[in-house]
Amino acid sequence: SSGINAEYGEMWVVDLNSKKRYLAQFNRLDSRRTGSISGVVLRPEFMKSGLSDETLSTIWRLSDISKTGSLSADEFCLAMYLIENAQRGKDPPPSLTPALVPPQYRHFLLKEMAPSSTSAPTLTRQDSIFTKAGFENKKLENFNKGEQELERRRLEIK
Repeated sequence: SSGINAEYGEMWVVDLNSKKRYLAQFNRLDSRRTGSISGVVLRPEFMKSGLSDETLSTIWRLSDISKTGSLSADEFCLAMYLIENAQRGKDPPPSLTPALVPPQYRHFLLKEMAPSSTSAPTLTRQDSIFTKAGFENKKLENFNKGEQELERRRLEIK
């Protein structure tokens, strides 16, 4: 049952075939293999879509879930999904619904979602749940571990 997040029982809006296509594009753009691509690199790529700056700005705001100024592979897939929908005339939503949030980011929503809530929870611009110090520290820690592993491999090759 690919695409299903058991904890929420909800599929991600980005289907497997689209995700494969987007990941191929992500890997081509992530030439340094850092696992994320900066806005500086992505801006000209996104501009090729022919969408307005305003629409692309909204898509960027929604897709940069971790608010790092770079997109991870899943954030990139979400951005491409929203871009393709916008090209078909479907405007990006004002905020993310859980189905739009990549499964690996959904656990951040857990505390924000009231189980008694009858309406679908959303992430708005004001929500800062993804920029808590703990998440940023973990991301930095993972980045540093990755850098150490790369250095270890470089030394092995020599």
